[in-house]
Amino acid sequence: MSERHSMTVEADSSADLLCRMIGLFAQRDLAAPGMAVAIAGRQMTVTLDLASVDARAASQLAEKMARCIGVAAVTIDGVPLAYLAPAALAPA
Repeated sequence: MSERHSMTVEADSSADLLCRMIGLFAQRDLAAPGMAVAIAGRQMTVTLDLASVDARAASQLAEKMARCIGVAAVTIDGVPLAYLAPAALAPA
């Protein structure tokens, strides 16, 4: 059974960051059948449609994207990813 997922990434507008996000798919030999990038000033929104990716793999990709420097928010299938950077977890 083929699963479809949609991911949206809000981030700083940066060609390097966009390449890193695409690289996360390349590491898994995946291609996003649909990808849109909207740039407004210093911010960009990347919307990815994922086909033939199970929920676990989609979640792992979203978590890796959230860890990229410059990424402000990631949603998968319309649900915001709750991610705390390791520094935020360290005891005070």
